[in-house]
Amino acid sequence: MPGIKSVVGATGLMQVMPETGADVAKQIKLTDYALDNVNDNVNLGTYYLDFTHREYNNNSMLAVASYNAGPGAVSGWVQRFGFQDPDEFVVKIPYPETQDYVKSVFENYWNYLRIYNPDVAQLMEDHAKNYKN
Repeated sequence: MPGIKSVVGATGLMQVMPETGADVAKQIKLTDYALDNVNDNVNLGTYYLDFTHREYNNNSMLAVASYNAGPGAVSGWVQRFGFQDPDEFVVKIPYPETQDYVKSVFENYWNYLRIYNPDVAQLMEDHAKNYKN
């Protein structure tokens, strides 16, 4: 569904906002693009996700929250709440959509690791056995 749009106007697979797409397109010198073009959308979205990772020193939780809510919002939350405990930080995110997004991304991340990385799958299985005992 390359042309899918959120209620706020984020478009395509990477759910890129038009303003973000325009800013990123300038940075990567992409002059002819469309957010509903799969290749353009993925190029813009992955560049922006990489940017959010760099902004937060590769802290994926903050990068993902920033991808969804914007870097200004996340920066304000870090100043207001601190970031000593990631779990506490997530429950303090004041945008319900962003809080749900961050939770969903990380739940899926661990599931994919478990499915596609045999070492992680074994660690989780061992941990589950130890937890039951």
